[in-house]
This record gives sequence, C-alpha cells and structure tokens, in this order.
Amino acid sequence: MSSSANSAPPGHADVDAGDYLVLAPGFVVESLDDRQVTICLQGVGTRLRLPKALHAALMRFMRPSLLAAVAEPLGSAAWRALDQLRARGFLVPPGTPPVARLLTDPPVRLFDGPAAKLVASEADIVVVGFPWDFGDPAAAGARRGPLALRETSLQLLYSVDPITGRAAGWFDADERRPILQGVAIADAGDVLVRHGEPARHVFERGREAWRILTSGGATGIVLGGDSSAAFVPISACAGPGEVDVIRVCTGGGKTAQGDALPTANTLASHALALSGVRHYYDLVPAGRPEQRPWPGAGRYRQVTPQGGDASWLDEADVPVHLGIDMAALASATSTGFDYRTVRAIVTSVARNRRVISIDVCGLNPAHPCWGALAMTALHLLVAAVSAARGSS
Repeated sequence: MSSSANSAPPGHADVDAGDYLVLAPGFVVESLDDRQVTICLQGVGTRLRLPKALHAALMRFMRPSLLAAVAEPLGSAAWRALDQLRARGFLVPPGTPPVARLLTDPPVRLFDGPAAKLVASEADIVVVGFPWDFGDPAAAGARRGPLALRETSLQLLYSVDPITGRAAGWFDADERRPILQGVAIADAGDVLVRHGEPARHVFERGREAWRILTSGGATGIVLGGDSSAAFVPISACAGPGEVDVIRVCTGGGKTAQGDALPTANTLASHALALSGVRHYYDLVPAGRPEQRPWPGAGRYRQVTPQGGDASWLDEADVPVHLGIDMAALASATSTGFDYRTVRAIVTSVARNRRVISIDVCGLNPAHPCWGALAMTALHLLVAAVSAARGSS
C-alpha cells in the first residue's frame, strides 16, 4: 500500500472477527496496471494506490466476507493492510447506506495545489468550483470557467517548503513583495452537476459541500459559473449567523419571483430573503443605471466606489462575503472597471472587514480575451485572499 494509506489511523483493534464486510458503496477502481491499482471512494474522495496482491484480496469482498477468512492469520501483514482499508471506509458492513456524492474531481487543481477531501478542511483556504451557467443566458459557457481557470493557474504554481511543509506563497508584482507565505490552500473539486435534475438539488449539494469543507474554519472560495453561483457560499454563511455581502458586479438586480432559484439578476433579492444577510452591496462601475430597491429591500444598496456612500467599508463585527464578477471589468466590447480599481476595492474590503468567503464568477472561457481575463481573475483572487489573511 502507498505511504498515504500507511499514515491512516490503524483502527483495527476494535474489529470483530465475526463481522462480515463488503466493498463500500461508491467504491471504484480508477486505474489498474501490472504493478498497482488506484482505488477511490467517490462520496468523500478518498483515493489510494495498492499493490496488485492487496487489490486481489480486496476484490474478495465483492461478496460479504470475513476479514479473518480472507487474510489469515489474524494480525498478519495482509490482515493489517485490509484492516487499514476498513478503517479508511473501503470495507463496510453489508447494507451500509452510500455517502451522497457531492463533488467531482477536476483533472487539475487550482495552482496545482493539493486536493481536499470532503471533510472539514485543515487548510487555511479551500476552493470549490461551481460549474453552472443556467442562471444567466448571457453567460453561456461559464460552466467551463472553473476548469479553465485552474488550467490558467498552472502558471502560478503552489508549493511548500520540503523541510517545514510551509506554503511558499507568491511574489506580488503590483506591490513588489512576497504574499501568502505559510497560507495553505487546497482544492476540493467541483460541485457535481447532473444535467436534467432539478436545479435546487445542485445548489443544495453545493451548500452541503461548502458546509462540510469550511466547518473547521477554513476560508472558502467558490469559482463560478455565472453570478448565481455566489448564492452557494452566501446561503451557507448566512445560516449560522449574520453576514454582509459586498460584490463587485454590473448591478441590474431584480426581484425574485416566488420559489424560483437565484439567477444572476435575482441574486441580491434571493440573498436578502435569507434572515442572516444583514446588508447587501452591489459595487458597480460609474454610469450604471440606478437600481431601485424592491419593496422591503432596504438593506440593499447599489453604489459606485467613487461615490459618497462608503458604508460598505464601515468596520463592523459582522463578517463579509466578498464577490468578484469578472463581467464587471472593462473589455474590448464593453465598459466597466479597470484592474487597479477592482484590486483597490477588494483589498480595501478585506483589510477593513472580516472576509469569511469569496466568490469569483463570470469566468467564461468563451470570452474573446479569456487568457488575459483568467490571469486578471487569479491576480485579484490572490490579492483578496492576501488582504483577508492580513499578509499584505
């Protein structure tokens, strides 16, 4: 077995030799060659490499079998190896219900960082993709945004010191100094989207994955997707207590209709329907039509950063969800914010308020200048995280 399996808690002392065990629901073989086999539990993302001899013994549990009958004698090397697999959840009593699959594994991780399992993350920052573009007809193709951004991020590799295990961080070319040193980042993959299923199932899946991953105190980052993807972290953060929402966007909020799911246009309305959202600020470029708050939405404000209303920066104990909609940036075909203005906004928010989650949406690889937009998004994300962690 690989070293990762050997580091698992042994957990074999309490095994009852009379218990029948079978392969856990969600068990899959990902690859198999002449020497090794890679196995995975899809529900939680646990992945191990095994020697073929151990894989052959494991396959005997396709039918209910006794541990001691497959690997004799009790306490032998083979018995201990199989018991480690039991402790890691690959072998379970017959009838054990499957663990719902919430996430999928992308082929690359953000910054080529480590993968995060679906448990309370021990990293400082945990990333989740939400490949969703059904909330904005103008954002068709944004479902591929999380993966495309990860591919671009391979130009900014994450690394750790081989002796201390401490994250190396990056060099901030704008401020000409190192940032995010010692800040651990992990990528949990993308929320599972089964096309054709009710959309609320996808949002519930995303919210549950977010709740699990951030339950240990990690700062969560969601990669969209259209702007409606931001509803996942907002709704998750609003559950335990109050939260303010500050998003750099194009504005244009509309009233949510009935029980409809959030869209890019109704995100603010849906968020303010949550009891835990105290204030919601859309920071929009100058010249945008003034948004008339809908009845009962006095907690909503659409402001321009250059305007006189700076209440979004007022210090408060209430934590903040910070959003960056890349559609708000100027392009060859539209007006909007420039990079430096957005950077100044997100760093100001992060330095003045306690940011507990971040979304970066409007990531559409169909954009005509996608390469530049993706790299801009990564720089803004790193700047926001750095400011939020107090390392800049």
